[in-house]
Amino acid sequence: MQPNPALPSSSTPAATPTHTGTFPPTGAATTPTSPLVWVRATALCLVLAPLLQVAEVAISPLGGDTFGQFEAIAAHESAFVISVLLGLAATVLYVPAFVGLAHAVAQRSPVLALVAALLSICSMVGFGGVRAVQGVQLELTQGAIDRDDAVALLDGANPIMAAVLVLFMAGTLVGLITLVIAVWRSGRFPKAPLVMVLAFVLFDMVGGPLSGGAGSTLVPVTSHLFFLAGLGWLGLVLWQQTRLGDETVERSGSANPPQEGLVPGSRA
Repeated sequence: MQPNPALPSSSTPAATPTHTGTFPPTGAATTPTSPLVWVRATALCLVLAPLLQVAEVAISPLGGDTFGQFEAIAAHESAFVISVLLGLAATVLYVPAFVGLAHAVAQRSPVLALVAALLSICSMVGFGGVRAVQGVQLELTQGAIDRDDAVALLDGANPIMAAVLVLFMAGTLVGLITLVIAVWRSGRFPKAPLVMVLAFVLFDMVGGPLSGGAGSTLVPVTSHLFFLAGLGWLGLVLWQQTRLGDETVERSGSANPPQEGLVPGSRA
């Protein structure tokens, strides 16, 4: 009987798998959880950043006009320093929080997600400038410069500070609204936390200037509690989605986690 050439014989070497263009190649050694590390980091930042800012606002003695702020810093210097350091840490954590959240929904709304990520970065760059000004306020409070001169120095027209404030205010307002729209369209998250984030924008941008004089923290603390509740909720949902992704990988025995939205059937 002639051997069938279509059937492999024991002496015929097995065909070597070829790379089909996908990455990683089939059978390559991978760690299922490694792609999820950055998503979990985003989830943690979505909780920690607004939590630190709530602490900042609650501790900060600032309020009222520039002269009142100098008076408050002089009377409560330690509280001011601690609050600014907490806020600075929050500013750093907001960058991966917002950019990571935008990335999580980029497949469904790529343009909105990109715009939201860029505006969020602009916002935090401006926020960093505000933190630098707070350092100058502390130095002016401790220095020999007259208090009225210090107020005139900070309140004077300055194109650099104007650019910093535009980056901060416009980036925060437009960036957050754009991010909320992108997340809303993705269908991956509940709507209630997004409404809380919009409530923060309303309270902080509109109610903040009407919050009263020095020592009045009710409006800013309330607005930032809405922000903490909204972003924290989104962070918890995102973390839960990564856990579901891990369970799916374990059940399927695949080395590669789901690529679309981390959860089978979801759209980013």
